[in-house]
Amino acid sequence: MFTVVIILMAVLLFLMMQLDTRRTRISNYQWTEDMLTENSVAQTRAFEATLSGQYSILDLLAAGVAVQDEINIESILPYTSAATQSTNFLHIVLDLPDGSATMDNGTKTNVSDRKYFIQAMKGSRSIEQVADAKIESGRRVILAVPIIKDSQVVGVLHGSYSETLLRKLLVSDNENRSSYTFLCDSDGEIIVGSDNESFSTVGNNLFSMIETDGKRESPEIDQARKNLLEGIGGSLIYSTDRGERFAVYTPLDLLDSK
Repeated sequence: MFTVVIILMAVLLFLMMQLDTRRTRISNYQWTEDMLTENSVAQTRAFEATLSGQYSILDLLAAGVAVQDEINIESILPYTSAATQSTNFLHIVLDLPDGSATMDNGTKTNVSDRKYFIQAMKGSRSIEQVADAKIESGRRVILAVPIIKDSQVVGVLHGSYSETLLRKLLVSDNENRSSYTFLCDSDGEIIVGSDNESFSTVGNNLFSMIETDGKRESPEIDQARKNLLEGIGGSLIYSTDRGERFAVYTPLDLLDSK
């Protein structure tokens, strides 16, 4: 009888320890999710404030171009040049419907193959990271807006933005490699990240990076893809060889023309 009691007590103690461990684990999960969510929301607001101001500058210039009977590049250059000198844009560029583009300093190029140009020609704001700037070397983040006249898109204005300036808005724990922050488009393509290379060296799509790091596809990742396309925030947990990881995502309300 004594032996049986000891066994039962041991089993009971083990079960209680398991329950306590599970409660602690759930509590830690909730604390981590709450912390990441709060951080994500704060950074989202910072990005919206910064980028909304930059888009507004481009929108104002686009409205000025739209009142012309025909787009006169020479008459527009003084305005794009002055705006470049008084803002954080490295360059402001006027793009015609065929993709031919004129920078604020008069330099000519062609952007017909750029994603940001194609999207803006469809009537919406766009943002894209380009690693191979056509005129200058180095990574750039491009903001673009359509020029709309009589309900028709007659061109695009885009501004090149320093990736370094945007990265300063991303808060992460790079020293301990414990957290990372990324600005992505709705397809998961990374525009700028706090520490991309330390997180993963696989491609430039956040979902692909997570799937590779997690060694498998996850229903939660599929749901996150759908949520981002619909502008819905959320979180997910996935397992890696180094333990479990949390990801929290918050949509930015920037790309609808105002």
